[in-house]
Amino acid sequence: MEPSTPTAAPEQPTAAPSQNSPADATAAATSTCVGTAATNGSPVPPPPAPTIAPIPAAERPWLTFPPFPKPPPDVELIAFKDFKPLGIIIPEPPTAAAQAQAQAQTKEQERGDQEDAPVEVDGLGIQTLTLRVHHDLTTMEKRKRKNVRTKTLPDGTTVLKRWYDEWAEGESLRRTSCPIDPSLPRVDRLYQAAHDFKAGRPTIQNQAVNQMLTQYWDKFRLFVGLISSVQPTAGRKKNAAVRALAAQQAAAAEDDEDDDELDEMPNVSLPKREATINVRTGGVDDAGAPGASANPTSQYSEEERQHRREYFREVRETRIDRFLNDPENVVKVFFSNYASDRGDLSSEKFCNNAPLLIDFFLKFLQRNRVFPDIDRQLRKAIAVTEQAIKELPHGIAMNKIIPDDFGRGCQQLYGNMNGYNIWEGGSSSSEDDEQVEDRASKKQKTDDAPAPSDMAVDQAAASGSSAPAPVALDPRTAAEADALKSALGDELEVITPEAAKGMEKEVEELGPSAHENDWGQVPASTAAEPGLSWGDAPPAAWGAGDDDPFLQASSAADWECGPETNLVNRFLGPTTLALTHTTGVIERSTRRIKSVVLPPAPGTQPQKKKKAGKGVLEPAPSPDPAGIERELDARLAKLTMAPWPAYAVHANADVQKPRVLPDSRGAAVLDDCEGAEVAPGPGVPHNPFKDDIVAYVAPEIADRMWVGMSIEGVWVQLARVDPDVPIVVTDEQFKSLWGNKKKAEGGPGVPIAPTKIWYLEEVRMVLPSFHTEMTPLPTNEDVFGSGERPSPE
Repeated sequence: MEPSTPTAAPEQPTAAPSQNSPADATAAATSTCVGTAATNGSPVPPPPAPTIAPIPAAERPWLTFPPFPKPPPDVELIAFKDFKPLGIIIPEPPTAAAQAQAQAQTKEQERGDQEDAPVEVDGLGIQTLTLRVHHDLTTMEKRKRKNVRTKTLPDGTTVLKRWYDEWAEGESLRRTSCPIDPSLPRVDRLYQAAHDFKAGRPTIQNQAVNQMLTQYWDKFRLFVGLISSVQPTAGRKKNAAVRALAAQQAAAAEDDEDDDELDEMPNVSLPKREATINVRTGGVDDAGAPGASANPTSQYSEEERQHRREYFREVRETRIDRFLNDPENVVKVFFSNYASDRGDLSSEKFCNNAPLLIDFFLKFLQRNRVFPDIDRQLRKAIAVTEQAIKELPHGIAMNKIIPDDFGRGCQQLYGNMNGYNIWEGGSSSSEDDEQVEDRASKKQKTDDAPAPSDMAVDQAAASGSSAPAPVALDPRTAAEADALKSALGDELEVITPEAAKGMEKEVEELGPSAHENDWGQVPASTAAEPGLSWGDAPPAAWGAGDDDPFLQASSAADWECGPETNLVNRFLGPTTLALTHTTGVIERSTRRIKSVVLPPAPGTQPQKKKKAGKGVLEPAPSPDPAGIERELDARLAKLTMAPWPAYAVHANADVQKPRVLPDSRGAAVLDDCEGAEVAPGPGVPHNPFKDDIVAYVAPEIADRMWVGMSIEGVWVQLARVDPDVPIVVTDEQFKSLWGNKKKAEGGPGVPIAPTKIWYLEEVRMVLPSFHTEMTPLPTNEDVFGSGERPSPE
């Protein structure tokens, strides 16, 4: 047989690729090509394997060792075999002597200046760190432990923890329930953050504190726009339910057609002796009266209610936009004008707790980056809350110590200058009362002539019939009297003014016996013995000792009577201030504390040299106004008060334009405009809108007057009196200094030269340094009218 040629050998495997997989076919074809090439004598090398570019070590998501990183030059690593655990350092408790010494050296600090808690360190003095993620607790760790609600102060004393101390322990680790998506609308993010802020808080055992914080939190949410109304507390809900039940009972009583069976209806039986009936004279029903509609929204139609809902929704959105666009301004308004309008600035609980609560919330927003686009504004808002934590409680403390002794002493010297006690009619109160009574009696005689039915009632009253006790009424017309008699029965007796005068004549005819046993009258049976008067003790009985309080002698201090030393004498001693100075310009304004200057130390004050006397008494020197001013300047602290920079235009603003009061006697500008009227008086015109004043106060309160805070009150300027005009004060003027005045006259004396000395007579409120007036939104009356449903056409 003839041998096969080399080219015939691969014919058998050539059909194999059709039955095998593509990979096998490719391998077979490759081997065939290689074998063919090798047979031909030209070998072909195999294709190179694909190469992967190496990843730099800095970009690798993992660490590979070796090589190990080199430690810094100033750090020495300890081998594991040489490591010895040292634990943490626990400070030893101080001894009793050390505690006493620390208590003596510790001074009172403000809440914002308290020292931080001690830092925990290990045996090498390195500060330990708290893990953000805690591992699963063991069975022993899961056991309930008593929550420690006390803390130890640096001086060693132990006090109960406040709610803000408990919150601050883990506040830096608090996060939202889930990461907040920055692509969500800002309003949705704010709602979620507000919900997560309140959820999961440590439980406050004190229910009063819990309710208080809830109330302040709802106030802030209402102001920001997160809610549209505040849910009433349990007590208010109960009272509202009682009022609604009473209204339902009254409505059921009105619907009852059987008016004669009064005994079967509860709470409508008349008293046996006397009953008082109030006759409504106005035409508008009282909203809180029985029988009024319990649902105020029932007076609106569906279209009106929908309109009101849309308007309230717009108001809520406007408030939210204000907070998200400028949180700093919103926080300023909330803790200044908004709180003052609702009386919260005078509440110590609000001033001590509300700023802390809002500070926790704003820091929660910043820590979780809920609004990264306004992070800078949030930082400014947090700075405002930290300032409110210090200034709001301090404002209440300032309000308690001003006016000071110098201001109150000057008020005792010169009288009240606040303008409240001036009778504009120019007559005293007694004369006005007499004139009003005369006009009322004349009008009653001419206009309210008695009707025939009233005369019949008077005759029945004068006849002395044995009827039940009369019901004292004051009907305006005979028709009202008839209606009352028909409603309450024929036994009703109406007492008119004419009948009352007749009764007075009958009492006068009875003589002194009618006034026996009245208030202040001594019965004849218990008349005092001769020689005894009102207030004397009766004769001592047998066995009465000297310890009887009625027999003890009382001193003048027990009766709290007698002259009092003027408070100005604390600083000047017996002084002639009332003879050398009087009141000048008087204004009511809000001024900001610009600077505080303390008086010089007693050792640095210049001392007057006494001339050597020859034993002859020199005459008393005449009052020296300049000397008294130097004494005041040397002994009192000085507050430089600057005017408010800008004044709001709406009526509910806390800071109004300065106003010169009627008792002012000095040249002063009356308005903040060009060509404003100037009040006549001596000296250079004082401009309360632009000029600073220097108020003199007692030195002991100077350190409590914080620069930047504002005081709204009455400021009085001292002026030198004219020595050529004697100071004459009549009895009527003396009484009117602290009482009602016929006209505004100022203090005693005629001013000729105003000084730079002012005193504070009255304080209305103390405002923080960040006080900001809010721009009020339209009220419901502005949008919907008076609130009454229009009559159908």
